[in-house]
Amino acid sequence: IAATGAALLAILFGATLFILSAKVSVATFGLRLLGVVGGAMLLRWLAVHDPRRVRYRVGRALPVLLPLYLLLLVYANGLLTHAWVTPDQALAGLDPRGLLPLWHDYIVSKSHALQSDVVHVAMYAPIGAMIWLRRGGTRRTALVAGAMAGLLSLAIELGRGMKPGLQPDFNEVLIGAIAAYAANRVMPILWPIL
Repeated sequence: IAATGAALLAILFGATLFILSAKVSVATFGLRLLGVVGGAMLLRWLAVHDPRRVRYRVGRALPVLLPLYLLLLVYANGLLTHAWVTPDQALAGLDPRGLLPLWHDYIVSKSHALQSDVVHVAMYAPIGAMIWLRRGGTRRTALVAGAMAGLLSLAIELGRGMKPGLQPDFNEVLIGAIAAYAANRVMPILWPIL
């Protein structure tokens, strides 16, 4: 699996070299290769373990994993800093056009907007998976996951508004909520495949 993944990454890396606007780095290739190897190791580990027991153990470990997840989320959004503005300064620096639906997606390139949306899905979908681990994947738990992710995303975006140099994008609140809802509904389908 790792060799196949490395070969596919090498083909992708080679093809990217011919795109003028692409930023190609050996470090990125190495990190992606580590991800492929890690995924192959995880698949191999899952093949010899009972998925129900793994689900139970990961669900029991959530009280330890949740603070780590929240710390990584805050770090990924650039909020681990001592530099903050007052609420009045944040309101004064807020671009009112950013409150329009999808404004930030329209003013950037399509690839940048898609990249931003995919990153936000990856940031908030784990909430749905975590709730599925503890409470299952019903419509009710999916709504709870969506509400929790939406509130957390709102808090993150408000924090981005209070940090100098960052603009909040309140459309990401909806994306986060939908990602967590969908993850909670999809986990009961994906888990048996393992």
